[in-house]
Amino acid sequence: MEKKWTSVVRLKKQVMELEKMNKQLKEESVCAKCEALTEMGAAMGLSKVAGDGLPREPEKYTLQGHRGKITKLVIHPFYSVVASASEDASIRLWDYDSGE
Repeated sequence: MEKKWTSVVRLKKQVMELEKMNKQLKEESVCAKCEALTEMGAAMGLSKVAGDGLPREPEKYTLQGHRGKITKLVIHPFYSVVASASEDASIRLWDYDSGE
């Protein structure tokens, strides 16, 4: 019986260490994504004021092509691609380096 309890304690310790490592890796992953998005935002002419992440004047490009309001905008974390969706039921892909 005593061996079983020592095994349980040892396994519990391993589980706690793995949970701690998992938490650290998740935090590092989130930080890396935030840094990549911040760098891309700076490349697109976005400035960070009070952490809001909203674009500021002057704009780098004006992307025209949707006939309706834009409902969603997604920036790829590694490539220079932006996807936009609109109420006109269209999805457009943009190259934010060239604005096309």
